[in-house]
Amino acid sequence: MMAEYKGKILIVDDSVVVLSMLKDRFVQEGYRVFLARNGVEGLQLALREHPDVIISDIEMPEMDGWEFCEHVRALPETTNIPFIFLTQFKDVPMKVRGLRLGADDYITKPFSKEEVAARVDAIIRKKKEMESKILMSGSLKAMGLPELLQVYEMNKKTAVMKFTGGHSGEIYFLNGEIVHAVTPQNQGEEAIYEMLKYQDADFVIAPYPVDMEITRTVHRSVQDLVLEGARRMDEEGRS
Repeated sequence: MMAEYKGKILIVDDSVVVLSMLKDRFVQEGYRVFLARNGVEGLQLALREHPDVIISDIEMPEMDGWEFCEHVRALPETTNIPFIFLTQFKDVPMKVRGLRLGADDYITKPFSKEEVAARVDAIIRKKKEMESKILMSGSLKAMGLPELLQVYEMNKKTAVMKFTGGHSGEIYFLNGEIVHAVTPQNQGEEAIYEMLKYQDADFVIAPYPVDMEITRTVHRSVQDLVLEGARRMDEEGRS
């Protein structure tokens, strides 16, 4: 009896042994599996196949995992794909670097096939739950981001605003306050200033991830952020 189809997985690693072992496991689980030996091949497959999850080693020839993850997060076609680092690095700074690049999880070698499969299942389940709970969607063409931020502050909303359509970024609201923001290039208040420049991005509003530990990176009020963003854009316009 064939396993129920669960989705697509892209595995990127220069080890044939790792690729073969993980492929066999995920095929048995019901996934369609794509394999690449480095970040260059991986990026091509990610753009072509739009996998549900990417699992990538860090140390690889031609394009390593760090650079691969940066490209994945920078491209609108792939920016929202869950990304798992699979590596022998065990030190905390390396893990922090991976998470700051936008990785969703970090598994160190040696690992068990069961652990990797369980982590992937959990990430896909969480992704599907979030997609099923989208509260609303829209475009900044209809309402600019400054006005949208002020509406959420005024109504004391708790939610996550995620941008798509050629731009990427996330803004986390807790009782109307912005507590965290991130783009592929920045986080915190600098990420807000970057997103305030978006003119035609599409967005979705999803529930605040109560099971996710979020470090506060934004400390200014919405009004202060909007004013500072406008001042910066005015200065850029004059230069």
